[in-house]
Amino acid sequence: NISPVSNTANIDMEVNRLEKQINIIQNQSDQIRLTNDVSAFGIPSTYEKRPNELIVALNKGLGLQLTSSSFKFINFVNKKKLPTCNLLMSFTDNFTKFEFMAAAIALSRDVNGRRSPLTIAHIFEEFRNPHPLSTKEIFFTNALSPLNRQIIKLKSKVKSSVNFMWEQGGRILMKHNSSTKTLQAQSPQHVLEFASKTPNQLTNF
Repeated sequence: NISPVSNTANIDMEVNRLEKQINIIQNQSDQIRLTNDVSAFGIPSTYEKRPNELIVALNKGLGLQLTSSSFKFINFVNKKKLPTCNLLMSFTDNFTKFEFMAAAIALSRDVNGRRSPLTIAHIFEEFRNPHPLSTKEIFFTNALSPLNRQIIKLKSKVKSSVNFMWEQGGRILMKHNSSTKTLQAQSPQHVLEFASKTPNQLTNF
């Protein structure tokens, strides 16, 4: 016979497993809704009230032909009223988003194909030297779900044991070192458990 205590423990374990699975599915759904979205960090705040001029500047800097109809919306985030701000750009389709990201990556490569950080001066002509913002870095990334943002924030916390953690196609991937297998991070707890194990302990992880 199964004791009531043992049976309760089994039920709790199953409930916990199902809750984790629901959270994973919810996160996947949240991320899918952001498929056409890009997060930008370090945009000059002077464009905050001038979205159409921002589009013109991006076209010139990235060699694109975007129009206002290329976007569902552009939301600026500048709660602290700093000289640079962040924004969320939602493109009308995935192809336009892909073109935008490809152009940004191409601009960041040198003649040997090596990538280096993009700066405001790379894209925005009016902020080229001499200007105090010219060397400030700009980042463009796939927009992430709330849970994936929590996960990627753990990168610095676990870097002593997880040498690689990166975003790819809206997924957060991680591996201990260059010779170990790559796993998709499912939750902050999953990352911390992964970080606590040695590569030899990951067979059934």
